[in-house]
Amino acid sequence: MVIGLIVALVTPSAVIGYILVFLSGFFAGRVLYERRNNIIFPFFIIIAGFVIGYLAGMRYGERTIAAISFVIGAIVSYKLYSKKILRDIRF
Repeated sequence: MVIGLIVALVTPSAVIGYILVFLSGFFAGRVLYERRNNIIFPFFIIIAGFVIGYLAGMRYGERTIAAISFVIGAIVSYKLYSKKILRDIRF
């Protein structure tokens, strides 16, 4: 939650904030896809905490647009990984 709050307070404009929250959703979708067979509840808590912290700290822009942007980013990322359009290289 603290990281989301700090990221939201540092963003200088609404457009950059929307882009950052979309990319955060994209990362969350990747994490959810990676753990799809063994989803552990703390992952949901961490993701929800980040989103709540980000939305609480937003100074510019609409919170509903940011939340929708996060969800869309997560869904797009999950679908792209599940269709094997994007691939991840594990070390």
